[in-house]
Amino acid sequence: MRRKLFAIANLAVALTLLVALALGQTAAPKAAPKATPAKTAAPKAPSAVDSVIESVKAGLSESLIIRTLQRENKPANLAPADLVKLKNAGVSEKIIEAMLDPASAAAPAAAAVRTR
Repeated sequence: MRRKLFAIANLAVALTLLVALALGQTAAPKAAPKATPAKTAAPKAPSAVDSVIESVKAGLSESLIIRTLQRENKPANLAPADLVKLKNAGVSEKIIEAMLDPASAAAPAAAAVRTR
């Protein structure tokens, strides 16, 4: 009887070792592929509408905003919704005109310089 128990115990130990070896030698499960967005582009630059609204809300003068638009010389293709958004944000019609056609926008009046 002791021999049978000893044989069963040895068999159990041997099976445990075989299973452990077999599991240790199997190929590791492949890691799930990393979730990477498909070719993420650089952060998008704010639209001309948003840039002008941001400039107005920051307190930049009308003349400075118009000069910047003239320097960039890139007419904005403004939809009616853009015009409403600009007007609701407090952007002047002079700035909106400069956005539509920077080349023909009236140059802002320069401040008079006093000399003595």
